Amino acid sequence: MCGIYFSISREGFLPPSTNLVKLLSSRGPDSINEHNVQIAYSGVTSNLQSNGITYLSFTSSVLSVRGNHVTEQPLIDQNTGSLLCWNGDAWKIKNVPIVGNDTEAVFSLLLKATASFSPESVGHLSSTDGSHYGALEALSTAIESISGPFAFVYYDAPNQRILLGRDCLGRRSLLQRYDDRGNLIISSISDKCQRGNWSELDEKGIYWVDLTDSGFHSHEAVVPGDGPNGGDTLTFPFYRLSKLQWEFTQSRTEMAPVEPHLISPLNPAAPSVLQLRQLLAESLALRIRDIPELIKPSNPSDPAALLPGMAERPAKVAILFSGGLDCTVLARLAHDILPSDQAIDLLNVAFENPRVVEASKANRGKDTKTKKKGRNSRIALTQSDPTSMELETPMSSHPIEAAKHKLAIVSGMQSAYEMCPDRITGKKSLAELREICHGRQWNFIEVNIPYSEALEHREKIISLIHPHNTEMDLSIAYAFYFAARGAGVVHVEEASEPLTYSTPARILVSGLGADELFAGYSRHGAAFSRSGFPGLLESMDLDIKRLGGRNLGRDDRVIAHHGKHARYPYLDEALLAWALRTPVWVKTGFGQDTTDEPSGGELHLDPEKRILRLLAWNLGMRDVARERKRAVRNSTPFR
Repeated sequence: MCGIYFSISREGFLPPSTNLVKLLSSRGPDSINEHNVQIAYSGVTSNLQSNGITYLSFTSSVLSVRGNHVTEQPLIDQNTGSLLCWNGDAWKIKNVPIVGNDTEAVFSLLLKATASFSPESVGHLSSTDGSHYGALEALSTAIESISGPFAFVYYDAPNQRILLGRDCLGRRSLLQRYDDRGNLIISSISDKCQRGNWSELDEKGIYWVDLTDSGFHSHEAVVPGDGPNGGDTLTFPFYRLSKLQWEFTQSRTEMAPVEPHLISPLNPAAPSVLQLRQLLAESLALRIRDIPELIKPSNPSDPAALLPGMAERPAKVAILFSGGLDCTVLARLAHDILPSDQAIDLLNVAFENPRVVEASKANRGKDTKTKKKGRNSRIALTQSDPTSMELETPMSSHPIEAAKHKLAIVSGMQSAYEMCPDRITGKKSLAELREICHGRQWNFIEVNIPYSEALEHREKIISLIHPHNTEMDLSIAYAFYFAARGAGVVHVEEASEPLTYSTPARILVSGLGADELFAGYSRHGAAFSRSGFPGLLESMDLDIKRLGGRNLGRDDRVIAHHGKHARYPYLDEALLAWALRTPVWVKTGFGQDTTDEPSGGELHLDPEKRILRLLAWNLGMRDVARERKRAVRNSTPFR
């Protein structure tokens, strides 16, 4: 994960604030550099206060997870002065896998596209001209050839243009705002001191700024979000260069009528199930193989505790793990991909719920009135009011010390965290993984968060998710925030007590996307009940289209804050294309009579995400295949 900052001004260089530099450094702990460029322009209008110079400020931080060395950013071409700030994973260019560092490969791609046209042959593209030609067309085509998540800012020095954008799903964060002078600021993360008018850059296109244009105030620009206009304020417009070529509905809008009684239920060995297995395994392999050795700890003061058996091959990959279908299938496939002597960390978050704790205490009090007095000493302190616990022993802000503190409280006693649904399903799925995947060290990291600690980090999390601001956003962000921090306790056979542990893995694998692709939400079933397959498809389309705007940019800002890099195997372009082409009755079990299924009805699988359940069954995970989807209010977002 990397951090990007870019500003453009006519009044002087506009570097990031001290607070924003800290936030960018948290995203990219391996390096952070600044670079400034000034460009003279002509045609200054008399009513504007300007000295005829455009000032560009670039800052880029790096979390190195590709290649065998740290590629510091911004990347600068010494011959042309062109520059790239890149935050992403380019897995393929023109469907050819990238070997080594992807930032360098992307920069080379863009430089070649720029070099294919001289400034004289391109001419000027007006704000109303939407055609693709010259250097702009070449750059647009180059960017569209990249497979993988990304956000970027590219300075095309020969043509004096800025290009910027996100991938078509918006898997990496990029925000934009105008200050009170109309200066344009682009950043991966917002500054809490300037939370004002930040908005997410629309992920549906590539945008460009013409740095030679002196009459910025006169253009009617295509701007994602609102900026100040009028008066003598300089407002830098975006021009939409192209809409990325990805239409989620193209592959299935024309659907032939189908009679539900003609649909035959799939079995675990069906060709479509095997095809899903192949595509998902290929996607996951791209994202977890060849991860470089840790060059330096993300947090030198928080070294990972080496668990017994981990000294030689510590975990490079951690999975956001609730024990649900989506993440457990990924864990099972990861076992087939990674070397058998490499540990895999499973991050399982549980929050103390004061209401549940108080109800438990009340019930326990009723049950123990007739019992001996000494029996009440077995009640865990974590089931008390969080404020009283905080007063007795202040919670340390240091994650390892906090974990030790919580361990001291719960060791040997019944913990409130064990009542959390994700902890229950997590341990159940862990047992099935261990039964099937012999020889693998699974580190089930119990990330236990007291209510008081959640409150302590509330304002920080609110700042990170900005401009998102709903209670649902905050609830989801809590889980990602503490999971990405990666500090908890692990139970191992060699130790009588649980051990404090902080994952050394920088790569976090998420199951996000499976519910959208395979109809995993309860509203999908409701849509089918109301309107059949057309209603189901409409509901699924809506969820897929708003992935970037509702989820991914927000999650990127929260997870990256801890120097972690999220990867989403279900959102691989090849897998997405296949899933969107596949008929919905193949992906789900809606409208199917499973009493006569080939297995004799032994599957008993829910219709939601049926094809993924069949894959879990195919992989030997039969309890996981039957696991029911919990409502959002009863679950974390780790699917």
